[in-house]
Amino acid sequence: MQSHIEAWKSSGLTQVQYCQKNNIKSHIFTYYKSKLGYGPAKMTSNTLKVVYLATMAASKKWTMPIRNWKPALNRFIIENEEQIAPHI
Repeated sequence: MQSHIEAWKSSGLTQVQYCQKNNIKSHIFTYYKSKLGYGPAKMTSNTLKVVYLATMAASKKWTMPIRNWKPALNRFIIENEEQIAPHI
């Protein structure tokens, strides 16, 4: 999978386009990209605080039920597992 990630980065295609062209499921590609260290930048404790405070501020204003919250939260945890684990 690492060779696919390198090929994607140099291809100039979006991740979705590359996955479609090479018959790869995009969620699998994203998983390996994260696991191999190609994912988003690592979060610092300050970043975690900002995310937490923004979430708390938004939740005070939110009046509708959140759809698809569980999949969104699971993806966030998967992509930031190492940074979040000490705080859970």
